[in-house]
Amino acid sequence: MSTVPCSLVIAGRVDNEQFQLARSLGEALAAEHTNVSLQTIPMFATDWEEFVKAKSAELGASHPVALPLVYYNTKYYLGGFDEFANWAEKVYKVATPDTADDLAEVSCQALWRFLKTTGRTFVYLDVMASRLEGASEEKLEAKDSVDPETERVVIELFDDLCPKTCQNFLALCTADKQSFAGSPFHRVVENGWVQGGDIVDGSGSNSVGYYGEQFPDETFAVKHDSAGIVSMANDGRPHSNGSQFFIALAPLPWLDLKRVAFGRVVYGMDFVRTISKMPRKNERPLGVCKVYGCGEFAPGDSRLSPQPYTE
Repeated sequence: MSTVPCSLVIAGRVDNEQFQLARSLGEALAAEHTNVSLQTIPMFATDWEEFVKAKSAELGASHPVALPLVYYNTKYYLGGFDEFANWAEKVYKVATPDTADDLAEVSCQALWRFLKTTGRTFVYLDVMASRLEGASEEKLEAKDSVDPETERVVIELFDDLCPKTCQNFLALCTADKQSFAGSPFHRVVENGWVQGGDIVDGSGSNSVGYYGEQFPDETFAVKHDSAGIVSMANDGRPHSNGSQFFIALAPLPWLDLKRVAFGRVVYGMDFVRTISKMPRKNERPLGVCKVYGCGEFAPGDSRLSPQPYTE
């Protein structure tokens, strides 16, 4: 049994069941062995993607990054949960704790506690989109000819930095009428952004705030410094914010001081990229591509799977 000081790190998506199992085992290790210290790094999905990129570059191709990722003393890579469990039993004689809990529910509750630590509001957009690569233009324009895929996109609102802009977006997510539900993503700028929010007719020519008027630029404190940033789409003039918004596909620093960024995607960014790869005509996606449900991501609805789609 090892007595060498061991600084154990367990990193992963907070909603991931294997991450929760690894955290439970790490806590048991640290409780039984005074030479073991534990650091857990729970993350949202978007943060995990960036973490994986950085760790992959650091570890190299010989160590593919697992979920969760477990390592100790900075440089000793263990791998995922199975490798960690084998190592813990071999080196410390500590087995994975038995749990009768529903791991899916444990993960869901862990996610909700993690959300609360931010002190911010979270909303969701249930989105449907068709994958139509290689289809004929006739099929692309016959929107009922394919079964679309659905996904839940969860957005963190920076309401501590831009409260009025976030309140407008929240209201458009939670309203019974005049909400984002039913509105399309009407524009995709390649390597730029995916745009939606025309709640009037979906054409992209309308942008009316929830309270009936366009409103001023509130702040430029949030930078367009990464993929997943959510920002207001105006009509090219300052102080013309309404309902339209866009999700950045890459850093867009040239939009700093020109558009009001107010949040970021924390789950579902892979589906946003799916939308960005759809065939399009004059920047408008062809096929099905719309928000069919939306609301506040709150207790009782903190599942990451979307609502079933109904006509």
